[in-house]
Amino acid sequence: MSEAQAPDAPSCPVPLSALPANFQKHVDPKAPAPLRMMGAKALVPMGPKEMATALYMLTFDPDTAVRETAAKSAAGLPDRILSVALRDETIEPPVLDHYADVFGDKDEYVEMLVLNASTPDATVQRITARASERILEIVAQNQLRILRHADIVRALASNPATRPSTVDNVCDFCVRSGLSIEDLPAFRAARRRIHGGTEQDEELARKVAAQQHVAEAQAEAALEQIGATGPDGEEMAVAPGSAEERAQEEKKLSITQQMMKLSVAKKIEWANKKGNREVRTILLRDPNKLVQLAVIQSSRI
Repeated sequence: MSEAQAPDAPSCPVPLSALPANFQKHVDPKAPAPLRMMGAKALVPMGPKEMATALYMLTFDPDTAVRETAAKSAAGLPDRILSVALRDETIEPPVLDHYADVFGDKDEYVEMLVLNASTPDATVQRITARASERILEIVAQNQLRILRHADIVRALASNPATRPSTVDNVCDFCVRSGLSIEDLPAFRAARRRIHGGTEQDEELARKVAAQQHVAEAQAEAALEQIGATGPDGEEMAVAPGSAEERAQEEKKLSITQQMMKLSVAKKIEWANKKGNREVRTILLRDPNKLVQLAVIQSSRI
């Protein structure tokens, strides 16, 4: 094996199928090296999404020269490509995560990434920890991300560039939405603001929150027992008025009743990660717009 080969290089998390068939030969590790190097040098005419994706995939190439060339090309992509690719919500999330590191010091591209619904929450958290005030204000406005990924709130609170008023507003929203971040002083301060400032008031608020957590845990256990989790099953057609139809309706009613016991934050968790098709269908009709949006943006759809 030549020195240029890297036998222990990690595999790319993005499949070849992410690119059109006519471009795959330029990123496939089994393809001839000259074809892959053409892709790494950005010499193959591609659309913005495909170019950004191909260069990312080539950073996992077994050939060191190809990897390094692809990384250099990615860092040098022109604005006409980046401004389209980083806004594209159909691009693979790991690709967006990669460019968050490549262009982490350029606010114009970081803004595109935090506004892209396909950018992973963990990526936004990482951006938030080091972002400028302008980017932090944008992150703070994305209530769905905040409820979906509490570590974003922690990153906001720990970044010295975040306005104190922004931290207060975000934590107030978390308290009202049922998201608990007990390890965060700003969250505990928000709870005192909302539920009262005395020790007795805070103790009462803690007890109420604890009772809510117990009720939610019981509701979630009931949902799991009902069969509201796991992969989506096949939708079976049932005859009107049949025993099967009645059983389906009873199950939907049971799921709905348990969902009513959950906070907004928990509903979003079920919409995004835990719930199956039946749960998402019910939550799509939830009166809270954030819950509805969580269903629409769910990675399970």
